[in-house]
Amino acid sequence: MSALESGEYYLNRYEGPRNRMAPAGTEPKAALAKPGTKRLELACVAAGGEIKKDNNPPAENGKRRRISTAIKRYLEDCFDRLPVATLG
Repeated sequence: MSALESGEYYLNRYEGPRNRMAPAGTEPKAALAKPGTKRLELACVAAGGEIKKDNNPPAENGKRRRISTAIKRYLEDCFDRLPVATLG
């Protein structure tokens, strides 16, 4: 696999006749390690093990935010970037 300067990487695999694509990150090194990790997970399950998934991944700084707070911060950021003449 060749590394791109920026972008998103995906792990492409087949489960029976179905094609599956899972995100593998934006860093080339992490994306290159993802197939090996997936192989180990599949081998673990085949041997009778269990893979636990984190259903609540941490947000930025490890804290979750309400969507209303995120929208407010986003709009404040947008208004901060506008030229003074357009603010009226």
